[in-house]
Amino acid sequence: MAQWYWSELRYALTLREFEPQSWRDWALIPWGVERWFLALALTALRAPLLNLNWRVRERCWTLFLITRYALPLHNGRHWDTTPMICRRCLWGGPERWLVHTYTGGWDDGDVGACDECPRCGAEL
Repeated sequence: MAQWYWSELRYALTLREFEPQSWRDWALIPWGVERWFLALALTALRAPLLNLNWRVRERCWTLFLITRYALPLHNGRHWDTTPMICRRCLWGGPERWLVHTYTGGWDDGDVGACDECPRCGAEL
C-alpha cells in the first residue's frame, strides 16, 4: 500500500500533466509536497490508533463507550488521511480535504460520486 503513495508522488513530480497558469503555480509546489508529507505522517500515526480502538471495541465494550469519541474510527471520507496529490496543479494533502461532488454524463441520467482537487477542480 505504501508503494502506491510513493509512486503517485513520483509521477506527479515528473510534471508530465502539470499545467502552470502563472509563476504562483511554480511557487506553490513546495507547499503541496509538504502537505502531502503531512498527510503521510497523519496516516502513519492514525493506523495504530485505529487498531487500538478496534481492539478496545472487541474486548471491553464499556471502555469503548468512553473512548469512541477520543480515538478515531474509520468513518469514510470525512476522516480519511490517505495522501493525495493532484497531477495538474500539484496540490497535496489528505483525502479528507478534497471536494466531494457528483458527476453525471451517463445515458440513464444517473450521477456518481467523485472527489475533486480544491485548487483546480480536476477529478482525482
